[in-house]
Amino acid sequence: MTESSFKYIIDQYRSKAVWQRNDDWEWEFKNDFLKEMDEASNEAASLRQLEKFTPFQLTGKGKSRENEGEYILIGKGYEEN
Repeated sequence: MTESSFKYIIDQYRSKAVWQRNDDWEWEFKNDFLKEMDEASNEAASLRQLEKFTPFQLTGKGKSRENEGEYILIGKGYEEN
């Protein structure tokens, strides 16, 4: 499939409410959504950050101590034998 064929297919799914063609026949957003969101933001309605961000830490594998036939809320995963 050529690039122009691909763009032709993709363009059929573009929302005309969001996209418009410019003078160079390239697609661009009708509105600057980020600017509008920033202007409309309400400091009183925003959530404040209570704790400093810390990256996700991947922990090692564990083995459940629950009985095999009992229901638990968090999945046990599996252990390779």
